[in-house]
Amino acid sequence: MTKDGRYCVFISYAWGKDGSRKEWVNALATRLMTENGIEVIVDLFDLKIGNDKDYFMEQILSDAVDNVLIICDKEYLCKANSRSGGVGIETQIITAEVYNKVDQTKFVPIVVEVGEAFDSYITTYIKTRIGIDMSSIEAYEQGYEKLLRHISNQPEYVKPKLSGSIPNFNEKSHALLTTSAVRALKTAVIEDKYLSLDYNVDKFKNGFLAELEKYRLRVEDFYEPYDEIIYKHIIDMLKLRNEYISFIKSICINKNITKENIGLIKNILEKTLDFNNLRIDESGYQIQCDHYRLFAYEIFLYTIAILLRNEAYSEVRYLLGTIYFYSYRGDNREGDVSVFAENEIKSIDEMRNARLGLNKFCLSAFLIAERSKLANDDFKNDLITADLLTYYMQSFKEEWWFPRTYVYYSSGYIPRIFSGLKSKREFNSLKDLYGVNDKDEMKDWLMKVGSKETYGYPRAWNRVPSVSCFIKPEDICKYE
Repeated sequence: MTKDGRYCVFISYAWGKDGSRKEWVNALATRLMTENGIEVIVDLFDLKIGNDKDYFMEQILSDAVDNVLIICDKEYLCKANSRSGGVGIETQIITAEVYNKVDQTKFVPIVVEVGEAFDSYITTYIKTRIGIDMSSIEAYEQGYEKLLRHISNQPEYVKPKLSGSIPNFNEKSHALLTTSAVRALKTAVIEDKYLSLDYNVDKFKNGFLAELEKYRLRVEDFYEPYDEIIYKHIIDMLKLRNEYISFIKSICINKNITKENIGLIKNILEKTLDFNNLRIDESGYQIQCDHYRLFAYEIFLYTIAILLRNEAYSEVRYLLGTIYFYSYRGDNREGDVSVFAENEIKSIDEMRNARLGLNKFCLSAFLIAERSKLANDDFKNDLITADLLTYYMQSFKEEWWFPRTYVYYSSGYIPRIFSGLKSKREFNSLKDLYGVNDKDEMKDWLMKVGSKETYGYPRAWNRVPSVSCFIKPEDICKYE
């Protein structure tokens, strides 16, 4: 680098018989300097009448020069091989340096002319080095970006740091049936491989349901304290919950959500509801399914939260407004979104809460909030937002939903789905979420929902916050 910390390159090239290569080099050098602030040493700029040519060329060895760009064409190869002219002198300097330091990346072949093969005109001493193709109009821009990345040491792909560990394959379940599907799904979405995407979504669904089946409790395995058995299953299912979260996040990569995908998500949520009650051929207690009830409620909130993060507003409205079909002890049933929260989780919220003297308003809601941080991603506010939004949407339709997590709402936090309504630009996106066409309809929506009397836990000092705590009708589209 130069004294002022700028990258510096030396350009070695052959003028060509008609001098045409000089113009090409001049354009490259000028762009590097004026657009990207890279110091360029080249004879066009730096070799004046009366200067020492040998001294000029020896700058190749200077520590200030980060890279030597070797412009490879037929003329350069000819002069390098015959050791003629300035190219011949530079070749001698570069050859010694290259052979003394085999692993270095200082010398960069820039291929500007292609013969029978890509490397036809790359000189022998750097023929094994990977070159940059700038031989055509089509290749130039991509090659220029590669050159900038190389000079500034910003490779397109960075080798990750070693982490993690090899699983213990002797353990009972080292990997879930969903794991490979989630990994493949991420790749399929990124690469827009729709057939592979559909296949892996279906593969995830089948693996997900098979994993859920493993947590069924037989009556002979259900013994006191009952809440301890349920709680252990809730903890054990955490890995499957995280797999589901990865699945939904993968679907949302590049905001690539299709009608088919949202239909599959709905179907998975419906199938999860099938586990909330004993099967027709089972005997026992309904609380044997409490871990499934918490799981269904929790992954529903994560689904809405992740879709909101990705501004999939139409899809959220669909999931909050559609009818869900599920099985209850052999009977086919249907219901609105309230089916995810209508069942009590008695073994946790009553039995465990009392037995351990935890004194929580709702222990299941506490568990959801407590374990909402995944790696460095904290979902707590997102989950509460999803819970409250569902409550407001149901209130608008005069339907039931109790947002159990509301007591963990951080005072002063205003979700973007509400604050964004103040902006005309954001309103145009958010109106799909609320199912309105203009700001007047949005004001009517807010006035209706805001007029509803809120309620809360019997012993709680605070109630479910009214939507008017977040946005007032007169503030809709207040700003540009």
